[in-house]
Amino acid sequence: MMILDAIASGGQQQDALNASLHNFHSSSAALPEYLLAELNRSAQPPFANGFDRLPGTSASDVSRAIAAQVLAGTPAAVVVFQNGHWLAVTDVNLGPPKNPGGPPTLLGFFVNSPSVTPDTPPCVHSPADACASNRKYGSLEENQYVSYAAWTRDFFTGYADDSANHQFVALSGKSTASQMVDLPPPQPSPKLPHTGADIIGDSGAQQLAIDGIRRHNLAGAGKLAAAFSNVVPDSPQYVKMLYYQPGNYYLVPMMRNNTTVGVVRIDAYDETFLGAAAVKDGNIEALDFLTTAKTLLESDEYFSPDRVWHPSLESRSPFDPFHQIMKGDRISGFMTSGQHRFDKPTLLSQTWEFADVGIH
Repeated sequence: MMILDAIASGGQQQDALNASLHNFHSSSAALPEYLLAELNRSAQPPFANGFDRLPGTSASDVSRAIAAQVLAGTPAAVVVFQNGHWLAVTDVNLGPPKNPGGPPTLLGFFVNSPSVTPDTPPCVHSPADACASNRKYGSLEENQYVSYAAWTRDFFTGYADDSANHQFVALSGKSTASQMVDLPPPQPSPKLPHTGADIIGDSGAQQLAIDGIRRHNLAGAGKLAAAFSNVVPDSPQYVKMLYYQPGNYYLVPMMRNNTTVGVVRIDAYDETFLGAAAVKDGNIEALDFLTTAKTLLESDEYFSPDRVWHPSLESRSPFDPFHQIMKGDRISGFMTSGQHRFDKPTLLSQTWEFADVGIH
């Protein structure tokens, strides 16, 4: 729906698109070939039948192809989180060439991600399922920015197919795009907590957030320019990763006129700028303790001061971490920013059978 809207082929809601897909395929999953067929059926000229699978078996090759196609005017549908989720790449952030006269450097991608589902996500769409109906069932902001370092570190990591080869799946235009891009220098392996590396701390995270906004020119151009111009950092929130590499990170709220307008993600150990998102109407509930949520705790339970996150059915966005509920020194549960309590994150499936979570 996001891609069709971006190429002026919109108008159909998710329920209608889902029904159309299932008229041709009995599977409930958004397999690449099914989603590709639906894009080609629904796209209007000149994009009708104009989508294909981008070639490549490495993150770097396919990322170059994604960038070229998006620069040519066609958004790309990309499988992330080890084939657990579809998102749409809508724009590219380019920096100066590494060598004089060379192609521009790919700094990162702007993505639209249906990253937060209802507390009980529907298995099959229906007119009353509320998917994509309002902000509650979308991301913090429709345009999230993922630096290329984060893209290859914990988003576009491929998946092991039946032959044990890693596959990187993206769907976009068939036309041969002429725009070439270069890739940034390889990032060092992330420093994980068990290596003994020192955590960068709140002040370090704040400074790195300012530096990252400047280096990626987020305040000067692109889809987040309005959000990140003339901002100052607020108190960072430390987030621990669950069951998923690489390591922990900081979310740094960015303020303008005493209102939160954006949030930046910084690796807590190796200082890498991971990405950013705008915040609508100063609402950053995912970073705040909710007074009403505390009433859902048992008498001997309390919230851990840190947030935690894993890409899961409860949240597909690192900008929307969980509250961790403790009982003594034991984890007794988790809570979303929407006050939904659960025992543990429902991990995104490693098989295509459940890949339809990305449609919601």
